Amino acid sequence: MSSNQGGLDKAKLFSSKELEIATDQYNENRILGCGGQGMVYKGMLSDGRIVAVRNSKTVNEGYLEQFTNEIFILSQIDHRNIVKLLGCCFGDQ
Repeated sequence: MSSNQGGLDKAKLFSSKELEIATDQYNENRILGCGGQGMVYKGMLSDGRIVAVRNSKTVNEGYLEQFTNEIFILSQIDHRNIVKLLGCCFGDQ
């Protein structure tokens, strides 16, 4: 399910179920690291791509616009030294 809403024309809108499956239900054996924004897990998408999935801490309404802008900007970046943002999930869908 892709989305062109809100300027997310290059980012896929993942469902929470897709990310749960990709990370084996956020299995602790798949943790790559922990930062200020939450845990990062190793995952595998249904097409076989290996990805890092950041499970962000709860986002309040005031931060939602900033988060959406960050997703928009990061999805536009295409550089060999920067990790490619494939998409995001806005919670239970």
